[in-house]
Amino acid sequence: VSSLSTYIGTSGPVIAEGGAVVGFPWKLTFILGEKVPEKAISLMREMGFTEAGSNKYRHVDLAFHRNGVTLEVEEIEKTLRNHKVYVEVRDSGYAVHLTPEGINKGKGLTKAVEWLDHSLEETAVIGDSTFDAPMYKVAGFSGASKQGPESLRQLSTILVNGTHAEAFVEFANLFLERKESAPT
Repeated sequence: VSSLSTYIGTSGPVIAEGGAVVGFPWKLTFILGEKVPEKAISLMREMGFTEAGSNKYRHVDLAFHRNGVTLEVEEIEKTLRNHKVYVEVRDSGYAVHLTPEGINKGKGLTKAVEWLDHSLEETAVIGDSTFDAPMYKVAGFSGASKQGPESLRQLSTILVNGTHAEAFVEFANLFLERKESAPT
């Protein structure tokens, strides 16, 4: 996340690892929640998952490849809870991710906005994954591509036509127009 932030030239905080890590590029200051327990790793292996190979910059989020395992997120959570392992389980489409219970991108965004002494009502978010839904629930302005996940479209303040970079540019322009036309 720090590399991407530097590459595109942003100056504000970054939120990484499903909302568990918040800070400025190359200075990840806040780690929300405790690390996922080791017991979770062994239970995921028993269910047939393999670790996705975390890198040295991962602090909290653990990712696992499915290897053909067809268990739904709810079934994985139930198995872990039955063994007294309480974590958030999310499927990114690439891997199954475990983060500390109660930690998500909405919590990370709330921490970043609090840190900057800004208002969530004045915060804009756009995303492309169901992982992003918790941010939509706390931000004052949100957007999604009309081709994006239904859950994000339902939570969005506005829908944009483009995808990927085009969606972001369209969303940013609409947000800036809204800010310019707002009464002062």
